[in-house]
Amino acid sequence: GRRTEAQDLARKLQLGQIRSCFGIRKIGKTSVLHRVLSEIIENFDAATNFPTASGFTIKETSGNASWFIRKADNNNPTNCAEVTAYGNGKTAGANGFISWMISCPLNVDAMSEKVLTFKSKVGYTGNGTLEVYALSSNDPATATKTKLNANIPQPTGSWGDYVESGNVSLAGLSGTVYIGFCYTAA
Repeated sequence: GRRTEAQDLARKLQLGQIRSCFGIRKIGKTSVLHRVLSEIIENFDAATNFPTASGFTIKETSGNASWFIRKADNNNPTNCAEVTAYGNGKTAGANGFISWMISCPLNVDAMSEKVLTFKSKVGYTGNGTLEVYALSSNDPATATKTKLNANIPQPTGSWGDYVESGNVSLAGLSGTVYIGFCYTAA
């Protein structure tokens, strides 16, 4: 069924046989995209495959804070994408830190349910923010950006819990879009 199809697509993405998924009907718990991403996350080799194998693109437009894969937490074997401006070797650019994690192209017209959902959490305090956009291309410097209304947690002084994004509507969009997660910090 769908799990076998998702495993096959995940393998092909990881081997570089296909570069993106398209024609996704919806993004939700039963969608092929959700299952492909789940397969990639479950079978992830963070040292060699991210972001290429997942279909994501990383763009650092200021500074050198880059997205990477790590365990979600000690009690959760699932991997997650993370970005931080904290730590040795981090150098801010002219505009501080701006780092994008951008999805493969998605055909919104082919989606029966135009909804995006995800989970996120924030650790510690600081001036870092996360925003989610629909982009017209995978180049945030030239893409038309539409900010999406997602529930994203705010810093609490330590690691918080995962928070559901809510149903992020893609209904006002058409054609091919890329979902861009943009991290900024001073």
